[in-house]
Amino acid sequence: MRQILAAAVALGALSAAWPADAQSPGTPAPVQAPAPSPSKPPASAAVKDANPPALDNVRIRGQVETVEANSVAVLLSQGISLKIDLQDTTPIFAVTRAELKDLSAGADVRVRTRSAPQGGLVAADVLVLSGALPIASSEALAELTMQGAYKAQDETNGEKVLVLTEKGGDRRVAVAQETTYWRLRPAALNEIKPGMALSVLIVKEADGKAQTMRAVFGSPATGTLLPL
Repeated sequence: MRQILAAAVALGALSAAWPADAQSPGTPAPVQAPAPSPSKPPASAAVKDANPPALDNVRIRGQVETVEANSVAVLLSQGISLKIDLQDTTPIFAVTRAELKDLSAGADVRVRTRSAPQGGLVAADVLVLSGALPIASSEALAELTMQGAYKAQDETNGEKVLVLTEKGGDRRVAVAQETTYWRLRPAALNEIKPGMALSVLIVKEADGKAQTMRAVFGSPATGTLLPL
């Protein structure tokens, strides 16, 4: 029988147990505070006047089972069903696959980079934005460290490169055969349907509160390949 877990994920509300199954592969385990030594005051006293750092970001990916007024139930790959609350203020995005040839001059582009084996950075995901983004939506995409207007393609030492125009000038980023391309647009909760692929980013803070930073959905064919 499939395990059923329920979690209330909203600002200021998180279930007492943060399920390990909700962490995507590669997500660091939650930070554990070290046990206080006999010669030191308890940890709670030590951080009383400090600003506690945020704990891990948890990315939940799975297939949408049901959609309600302010929540979705997501089936994870481990066979676990997780209910996630989404607030009216939660940035939601829809993504569809694209190709390098779909890039046009002046397009608003965001890039998630990774380290290349030979050194430097290479584009992991290239997202072409459709429509203007509200401030909250832009903040939800902060991990996409490169952004700008698409200018051109170039080739350096046999390596294909994208040229983006930013306020400070042009920036270049290499693309690889495994680089994926996407179209991304702001969307609404009522556009999410059962069977769709869903990725939700949740920030769990040191005080136990949690905030849903964003939700991204795509067709069932995208599976766990969602770029965010």
